[in-house]
Amino acid sequence: MAFLRREDPLWGVAARGPKWGVLLTASLFGFVIVAAANHFGLTARALINLPTMILLAVAAFVDMNRKSIPDWITLPGLAWVLVVSAFLGWPRLADALLGVLFCGGALLILAVVSRGGIGGGDVKLMAMVGASLGWRWGFGVLAFAQLAIAAVALCLFLAQRKGRKDTLAFGPFLAGFAILAILARAM
Repeated sequence: MAFLRREDPLWGVAARGPKWGVLLTASLFGFVIVAAANHFGLTARALINLPTMILLAVAAFVDMNRKSIPDWITLPGLAWVLVVSAFLGWPRLADALLGVLFCGGALLILAVVSRGGIGGGDVKLMAMVGASLGWRWGFGVLAFAQLAIAAVALCLFLAQRKGRKDTLAFGPFLAGFAILAILARAM
């Protein structure tokens, strides 16, 4: 079973067994999405939110394993949110466009300032989050994700598990807080 060998970065499986952190995170995302589907039921809100949540979870999983978020995840998600906003009105199209502009733009500025510390996939993922939540909730997601990754990086640095030059995947933090915000906003 070649796809279970260490060479396959997508599934996060080492020669001695799976990466338990990745499997636990994927299971947690899956549980939250199933709970959200149960909460939303068969409504327009489920039609809007569940595909977005699934794409966020896939982006987090891929970013944890490959350290990049490909366009085939973020661009269809962004298009989905904008089309739904235009036709169903939730979020309002103006809020979605402002979310893309302000949230994606803010992370783009941070990416330029950090000189490659934040990738283009993270910027497009943040634009998708801003479109799905609006700019106010999007900035909240960005702030909490930044604080959370800073705390994790500090703990890993103090435990001498990561150095100053090592990187962490930012996508799982953005996706996790975005899913929580989608659930909180829907209540």
